[in-house]
Amino acid sequence: MDKLKTVKIVVAILTFLLVFGMFSAIGIIFNKLSSPKNQVTNQTINQPQGSYIDNFKIDTEGNVFMLVKGGNQPDRIIITNPKKNPSPITINLVEQKNE
Repeated sequence: MDKLKTVKIVVAILTFLLVFGMFSAIGIIFNKLSSPKNQVTNQTINQPQGSYIDNFKIDTEGNVFMLVKGGNQPDRIIITNPKKNPSPITINLVEQKNE
């Protein structure tokens, strides 16, 4: 008689855990699907007309070092970190005025 009572208790506990696990999984999936997506914006690097990225390096911290040349300016290095600002990087070519 004690064995039957123990089996019933074990079955009840396992049933509870199964139902609780299913509801938890459904809740997690619902939250993932209903959460708003991250809005991606463009990160613009204003550079004069004729500029181009000659080379780039990525360090261990995720910083991107871009060597920009041209545009009637000396070579320059632009540093950005996509982990802190996850957005596409574009070069906005600005018309340079000669004075």
